[in-house]
Amino acid sequence: AASLLQYRVDREPEARAKALSYAGKNYRGAMFPWESGATGSEVCPGWAGTGQLEQHITADIAFAAQQHWYATRDRAWLQRVYPSLLRGTAEFWVSRVEWGGESAHINHGSPPDEYAVGGDGVYTNFVVQRNLLFATEAALALGETPDPSWAVTAHALPLLFDRTLGIHT
Repeated sequence: AASLLQYRVDREPEARAKALSYAGKNYRGAMFPWESGATGSEVCPGWAGTGQLEQHITADIAFAAQQHWYATRDRAWLQRVYPSLLRGTAEFWVSRVEWGGESAHINHGSPPDEYAVGGDGVYTNFVVQRNLLFATEAALALGETPDPSWAVTAHALPLLFDRTLGIHT
């Protein structure tokens, strides 16, 4: 697991470049590619289309880092990956959400179901919440001051639930 996560750490400059590549969006931080080449650049053939919507991969990577930390409690490892996999991805999500009143929304995205394009998908919002809250937890564990906007954004993301169907949507 550590070596797979190290692959992403080593390609963080490309993830930062990818975030900046969205003209007019003002994305910051690290946005990892849906399909990554050896250099860390996006190689998804449909990147300009569907691949561009597969942004949850960034939070998936942070979730994997969280699981590795919980399994190992390897503080030295956490210190090495925190800047790129946690702080970098949290910065991305804070810049990516769109605010509507007191709610944060992830519009125009795709969850793991690539045909479910839309906004505020429960999977994406949940894993982004985990990303933001774990970035906060990791910062504190390392004696750093977390950006307060991470927790604010995490708590403002809706986890939509359809009471009629009894499922999250």
